[in-house]
This record gives sequence, C-alpha cells and structure tokens, in this order.
Amino acid sequence: MKNVNFLRPEQRDELKADIASTEQMLSDPSAQLNARGAAQGRLKKLKTALEEGTPPPLSGDQKDKVAKLEKQLREEMQVGMLSHEEMRRKPAGSVDQHRKWDKSNKRKMLLWKKARLALAGPDCDDIETANFERYRPRGSHLNMHSAEIGKDQDAYSFPSEQFKHNYDRMDWDVPAGRDLDLREERAPSPTEAFMSTIDQLVPDEDDRRQE
Repeated sequence: MKNVNFLRPEQRDELKADIASTEQMLSDPSAQLNARGAAQGRLKKLKTALEEGTPPPLSGDQKDKVAKLEKQLREEMQVGMLSHEEMRRKPAGSVDQHRKWDKSNKRKMLLWKKARLALAGPDCDDIETANFERYRPRGSHLNMHSAEIGKDQDAYSFPSEQFKHNYDRMDWDVPAGRDLDLREERAPSPTEAFMSTIDQLVPDEDDRRQE
C-alpha cells in the first residue's frame, strides 16, 4: 500500500481547478466520444487524488495526539538545524552538517508535514502551514569567519526552493521503527492510516500506565 501524503492548500486548489475544467469539458455536447472517455477516466483519478490528499477532520482527542507528535518532531528536528545566516553564508562545515541533518530528518520531516496539514484541517488555505523554514534558528553557532559569502553579499541558498517545494512528494524508503507504510488486508482510509501511525508513535496514557 502506498503512503498517505496530504496535499498542501495550493496543491488541492490545482486539483479542484483541473476537476472543474474537466467537468466543463464533459458537459459540452460537442465533445468527441473518445475525448469524453479519456476525460471521464482523468476526472475519476483527479477526484480520487483530491479525496485521498485532503487532510481528514480530526476529533478533539485525535488533535491532541497529533499536536503532541508535531511538537515532538519539531523540537527534535530543530537540534542541529543550521541558522538562516549559516545557510546563506556557508561557513566551513555547514554544507556537510546540513546534509547530515537533512538525511537524518527526512522521514521525521514528512511525518511532521502530515501532522501540520492534519492539524490545519481540510479548509486551511495557508500555503506556509507545513513549511519548516519558519522554525529555522536565527542565531549562528558555527565560526562565521570562515564563511564563503560575506555578511552583506547575496548567495544561493541551499536546499533550493524547488527541492523544498517538492520535498513531501518524494517517496523515501521507509525504515523500521517509524513505519509510515501501514499494510493491512483492507486498504485503510487516509484518516485510518494517518491515525494508526499516530497511535503507534504516541501511546495513550492508559497504555503507558499498563507498561
């Protein structure tokens, strides 16, 4: 079973626009038969993608669990994260540190984005809701005297904006421990799959007391 990936608000808007355009074409009586058949198949796929990619409405208890995990992941990922200045000026060791940080946090980041989108809900239109850049540290801890870029110079920032935009579309291999690929005999709904993951990572208080 493929992983459940929630879509960002602008991605859902793109799908809605495609759905509306396709439905308009199908309502045109002059459309050719073969074109209508292809459009009907496309429309079905678009609607499925929108349904599966729309964050599910959560109950109060579910929101509490997701919020707890979101906070835990956010705090974990902020450790070792380069500051804005370090990303821009690239002091000695910054590129390697960023690569190590990125590699060790890929799966956490994907889960964090899902948690953020789930908390925001299906009606959220904030395109920055799952952007981790807002939590990037301001202060620097590396030696800035060795920086490649001067303090007042412009620089290419890594990772690129395109990389960051497509980050949650990437299909990373899922390791043991934090398995996001939940295999069941019956394919679970997006809500079931997401909350099963949350339940694995954030045990109930009753379960903790029994342990």
